[in-house]
Formats: sequence, structure tokens, C-alpha cells
Amino acid sequence: MKKATIRIHGTVQGVGLRVKIKTVADNLGVSGTVQNMKDGSVLVVCEAEEATIQDMFNQIHTNSEPATITNMKTEYSPVTGMEEFEILYEDTNIEMLTAIRVGTIVLHGVSKTLVRVDHKLDKIDNKLGNMDNKLDKIDNKLDKIDNKLGNMDEKLGDIEHTQGEMLQTQKSMCSAIESINSKMDRSLKNDEELLRIKEQLR
Repeated sequence: MKKATIRIHGTVQGVGLRVKIKTVADNLGVSGTVQNMKDGSVLVVCEAEEATIQDMFNQIHTNSEPATITNMKTEYSPVTGMEEFEILYEDTNIEMLTAIRVGTIVLHGVSKTLVRVDHKLDKIDNKLGNMDNKLDKIDNKLDKIDNKLGNMDEKLGDIEHTQGEMLQTQKSMCSAIESINSKMDRSLKNDEELLRIKEQLR
């Protein structure tokens, strides 16, 4: 267990950094204090295992936005038995102004996020519009295919009608041929009968 005194420099006041430090410290079970200093830095005094303290400030350093940390100085000393982690606030008026500033920064960040979301939604709308156009083109092509199939059906109907007429003509020709054959048969029989009569007359 060690006690660490850390001085954080950069754009670190009025940007919600103390609240972030307390949140991370509470999650890791680190006890201590954090406060704003008159020189614009933030002072953290905390107690925990050295590895835990390093983990805490690694998390803070990598997720410090909108704060900008330029330097952190750490000194270790014997523990004094701190029980919890707390924020040491300044004058009430200063803290109110700080809270307003932090709220403004947060709202500005939310506004930027909403703008990005709007841009993404516009892109999605454009993509959906393009998809609608493509679907319309597909519908047009399907309509053309339907028209062609309809024309083919009509042509097939004409062909079937023509085939029917040809079959009817063929049947008529067959009937005529049968009639001719029948007449020829009767003529042959008549010829045979005449020959027989002639033979008898001789």
C-alpha cells in the first residue's frame, strides 16, 4: 500500500476531470482526495497499491476528454489511512461557474454528436433513395418481360389457330381422297362387270 501525490497539468479545470477521477477511483477501490489548485492544475492525493494507482491514472489519461493532460508528476510517501475518495470543492460561486462550464462543454459535445448522427441519417436516406431507384428499374424490367411473355402467348395462340386450320384442311383432303378412292373402286367394279358381260355374250 502506498500514498501518492499527483499533480496534473494541462487544460484540466472546469472540464469535469475531478468527477472522472473520483468515478475511476471508486471503481478501483482507491481512497483519497482530488481538488483544483490556484495555478490551474489538479491535485490528487490517494492511497492504494502502486499497481492500482498506476491503473487509475492510465484510465484517466486515456479517457480524459474534454480535458487535455500535458503532464503528471507523482510523489510517493507513507500511507496515512485515508478511508474514501472525495472531491474537495472550492468557493461555492466558483464551483457553480465550473458546473455551468462543464454543462456547456457537455452540451456542445452532444450537439456535435447529433450533427454527426444527422449526417449519417442523411447518408442512409440517400442510400435508401438509391435502393428505391434500383427497385423501380427492376420493376420496369419485369414489366417489359411480362409484356414480352404476353406477346409470346399471343403468337403461340396464333400458331395454335393456324395449326388447327391446317389439321382441318388435312382432314378435308383425306375425306376427298377417300371419296375419290371409293369412286375408283366402284369404277373398277363396273369395268369388271362389263368385261364379264362381254365374255358371256361371246
